[in-house]
Amino acid sequence: YLDGSLPDSQIYYLVDASYQQAVNLLPEEKRKLLVQL
Repeated sequence: YLDGSLPDSQIYYLVDASYQQAVNLLPEEKRKLLVQL
């Protein structure tokens, strides 16, 4: 899919959704540390 068949906006959306899912799995204390960065 990195051959240009997906628009950049779709790739950004998928990356963001994956990041949000990973962050939501972290314990609350770790999430608070990320906000401070």
